[in-house]
Amino acid sequence: MLEGIEQDLARRRESILDEARQQARLRLRDARRQARQRMAAAIAEEKDQWYSSLGRASAALASRLRRKQQELDREQLESGEEELRTALMRRWQDDAARREWAHTLVDQAR
Repeated sequence: MLEGIEQDLARRRESILDEARQQARLRLRDARRQARQRMAAAIAEEKDQWYSSLGRASAALASRLRRKQQELDREQLESGEEELRTALMRRWQDDAARREWAHTLVDQAR
């Protein structure tokens, strides 16, 4: 009889241990799933921040490039204006060029 009780206790203990192991496996599986979800969310957030930072840097660079191009354009216009003024003054001082200009204006007016 003692042997039967011991066997019954052994079966119950094994059953309890099996159930505890099953619960542990389920909890471990859930914990891993949750950890993967948290990791995926953290990676997604990091990517979003990186892309946002990259976008801001790209926009800042584009803005600097536009400003630099505008500066170069302004310098060229200023330089061209001075060259044009000089060329016009030189042509105006040339009697033949001035006469040709006047004839062209008269022809266009007709």
